[in-house]
Amino acid sequence: MVKGVVKFYKVEKGWGAISSDALPAAADAWVHFSVIEGTGYRELAAGDVVEFDFEAVEQDSFRFRATRVKRLRGGPAPTLRRRGDEVRIEPEGVPDTPLVP
Repeated sequence: MVKGVVKFYKVEKGWGAISSDALPAAADAWVHFSVIEGTGYRELAAGDVVEFDFEAVEQDSFRFRATRVKRLRGGPAPTLRRRGDEVRIEPEGVPDTPLVP
């Protein structure tokens, strides 16, 4: 396994990208929630430090795909805000703004 950092992760779609010096030509690896170790709902967040295995493939615009991912350390914790049926997740450091109906 090699170490990397989650570049971005689309929670609503269940996939993202991992950056690592171990990947050739400064490429990123595509990651899907199904390869994240753990039970229950599995997700990553930008800035998470991970260990991962990967393979060379054509996956969307990526040349590499993570085949197993273990989260080592989390990035900034998001803030979950609710108002009625609306939910918004804000990254840490985003100014506290009211939800507009």
